[in-house]
Amino acid sequence: MIRKRVAVRAYTEPDRWRPSRVEDRTIWTPPADEYALAFDTETTVDAAQGLLLGVYRVLRLIWSATVCRCLCLEEGLFFPEEWSESAPSSVEILRAYARAHRPEVAAASQEAGATPARADLRLLTRGQFVSELLLPAIHSRSRVVAFNAPFDFSRIALGWVDPRRQFRGGFKLVLSTYRSRSGEERPKVWLRTKSAGPKRQLLDLATVDVYRRDDRWLARVIHGRVVDLHTLAYALSATSYTLEAACRAFGASAQKRPRPALGRLSPELIDYCRADVAATAALDVKLMAEFRRHPIGLDPVKALSPASIASAYLDAMGIRRPWTNLAGG
Repeated sequence: MIRKRVAVRAYTEPDRWRPSRVEDRTIWTPPADEYALAFDTETTVDAAQGLLLGVYRVLRLIWSATVCRCLCLEEGLFFPEEWSESAPSSVEILRAYARAHRPEVAAASQEAGATPARADLRLLTRGQFVSELLLPAIHSRSRVVAFNAPFDFSRIALGWVDPRRQFRGGFKLVLSTYRSRSGEERPKVWLRTKSAGPKRQLLDLATVDVYRRDDRWLARVIHGRVVDLHTLAYALSATSYTLEAACRAFGASAQKRPRPALGRLSPELIDYCRADVAATAALDVKLMAEFRRHPIGLDPVKALSPASIASAYLDAMGIRRPWTNLAGG
């Protein structure tokens, strides 16, 4: 008789382990009708790389299975507030461009209750963009999307402070402020960001809502939903793409314009930035369609890497992960 050793790979569950229950977790359900705010920025070419121009689109995405009908409801430009006094000629270039060009918006919809598209190319200051578009997007839980979002958010930030807790070691980008009753200036809208790896960024977009109840002033933090399309493309493919390469890889229709002279405001630079936002919006639809093919309960906001999607599959199959079940550390 020939004897052989048999090795069995297994793990045991000590009494102090508390098994996780997938059914108790909040499961993300893909919406059939959602709104998104896509934006991109162009910067100066000096060491500061300050905001030169921003372009945005307000999108409505109507889903049928994984097929999407994407409607652009508004397109606009925004610029630094200080230009009104320091660079009136630059503001006039933007005004002349807005008068001479039409937005690339959807035709009037015949659906009952449909939001009509804005007929003009809107022109805003950076602060108006934050208060009139970004802030409502946070409150409505609409997705805010950009390609390499931490950089674009840093261009529209007033400054930054050190964040706490899980974002310690990263940045808290202050996008707008408010004055408290004591006269102190405090952050009102902010983005916390921290690198979780060479291709992954933790992001938390939020605002504080100050309200009065009875005789007391109270404050609550409302968290938004921000998706960095560079990170999402990496999570779905394990490949780090440029915007142009990602559009090719995922089949997004994008018309890449010749690169104009950078660092100087011109109609050609505005056209270039508008084309990038159109490509960002098209890529968002393709990435979300690909993401929604996965039968998992992972919110795309939390898809940071291929491992995030793999872990969501374990949850969907009810497979417990022993390294997350250890109670008390």
